[in-house]
Amino acid sequence: MFKGLSSLDEIFKNSGSISLLDGDKYKINNIDLINIKTNINEYNKENQNKINEENKNENQNKINEENKNENLVNDKISTIEETKPNELKKEEEEIKEKTDNNLKKNTIITYPNSTISLPKDYSTNIEKEKELIELYNEDHSPGNKNNWEFAKKEKGLEIYYKLTVCHDKEKTRSIILKTFGSLPFPLHIIWNYLLDFKFRKEYEPVYKEGKIIEENDGNPIIKIVYGYIKMPFFMTDREILSKQYYFKNYAGKENTNLLLEHSIERDDFPIKEKPLRAEWEIRGIYLQQKNDKETIVKLVGLFNMKFNQDFVVNKLKTKGPEGQEKFFTEITKYIKEYIKKKKIKI
Repeated sequence: MFKGLSSLDEIFKNSGSISLLDGDKYKINNIDLINIKTNINEYNKENQNKINEENKNENQNKINEENKNENLVNDKISTIEETKPNELKKEEEEIKEKTDNNLKKNTIITYPNSTISLPKDYSTNIEKEKELIELYNEDHSPGNKNNWEFAKKEKGLEIYYKLTVCHDKEKTRSIILKTFGSLPFPLHIIWNYLLDFKFRKEYEPVYKEGKIIEENDGNPIIKIVYGYIKMPFFMTDREILSKQYYFKNYAGKENTNLLLEHSIERDDFPIKEKPLRAEWEIRGIYLQQKNDKETIVKLVGLFNMKFNQDFVVNKLKTKGPEGQEKFFTEITKYIKEYIKKKKIKI
């Protein structure tokens, strides 16, 4: 009847002016009725205030519990961060110290053939560029502390490699290859060939069914490129999706160019089961003109090995990185065709 009251007896007793007669009836005058209504209103008001206070306390308790859970999560994260293995912390500190030293000195290399020095005031917003230059400059001489292994010195090429992991969540095993050599062409011809995607589609298998998705002029020239690689019938076809940066007169140096490339992901080019998406975290071709007939080439590539990892590593250790030799052989052949077709006089 009235929330919190068991019967009219309780109301009447509170009114102070009700008399209980024989029988089951209550006699009430107008004044008593007013008192009853007043008592009821006051009770309801008091009861509602009590309910509001309870709801307020309940909401506050809920907020406190949520805050408590959030603090527990943050404490757990902090605890995990603080309890990293000492070896990992030490490695991170060494990397940071090495990076800081690199920024101060601009180069950390003692091996003369690998140095790519940058002006002291040079800076970049491209994170991959910083990583690439560090790999170029990293010491790979005998007894180095960077885990570089000598692979081959043959046909005018010096090739080094090291095994590492990618930056992806899965920590995919990776291989970094570093090759030093030269091409028998002046720099501008090599550069024009690399920029001529239409011609490269005719000769390079990876681009025969490829296309430029986006392109802009400037320095660097930036291209987003899709490539499709037709494999032998017993293998699954491959595809690539990469962003390419073409730096002319790199870091303000004349006759010194850099091509930087790395894989990307886009919603309009989703990864599918087939063809397999071939990926490289970073690849760079550093070109420096030696004279009118020869250009020094420094090639670095960091590739993941999601497929056939053991096969790749074993082949690398037994036969050396044949792909690096193939790059120099094939690009020499392609550029010769380019010179012939474009009727370029050297």
